[in-house]
Amino acid sequence: MDVATRVLTAEEFAELPDDEWVSELVRGQVVNMPPPGMGHGGIQMELGARLLDHVKAFGLGRVVVGSGVILARGPDTVRAPDISLFLRREGVIERLSAGYAEDLPDLAVEIASPSDRRPAVRRKVESYIAAGIAMVWLVDPRARTVLVYADGVDTRVLRENDVLDGGDVLPGFTMPVADIFSL
Repeated sequence: MDVATRVLTAEEFAELPDDEWVSELVRGQVVNMPPPGMGHGGIQMELGARLLDHVKAFGLGRVVVGSGVILARGPDTVRAPDISLFLRREGVIERLSAGYAEDLPDLAVEIASPSDRRPAVRRKVESYIAAGIAMVWLVDPRARTVLVYADGVDTRVLRENDVLDGGDVLPGFTMPVADIFSL
């Protein structure tokens, strides 16, 4: 049976051959997306580097980019947030050595690409929150905003003159939103 029609597990998905597309597994189905562009990568580096600096300075955990996270089983969903932050808790960091993360990150960052459709991005963010990720940042380069989603808190829209912070998830982290887009 062709993988385009068969329901795959996270383990079967991990064994698929690499190709030129970025892909995720959503309810057992492979979803292909074009690779992100240079602007997307620049934002990913800028924000990821700032998060990494903060996390390393205080020994808080691990920051990874574009790595698969298992959000659901039966059927399986494997998403790859542009940036994931895993805070140090019992055994989590040790389990991140290989394969897709079975532990959820504390923070997931998505950067909207020009090819992204708003409903699809919204569904992705909703899948992160539904899975139990404590905080999600949706960076929108076109609008030059960051939408902050946190469980039980109203969504905040931050503009270039605002300051992004880690809230209860990453206390002490701050970054001017304008810096995210200063490429």
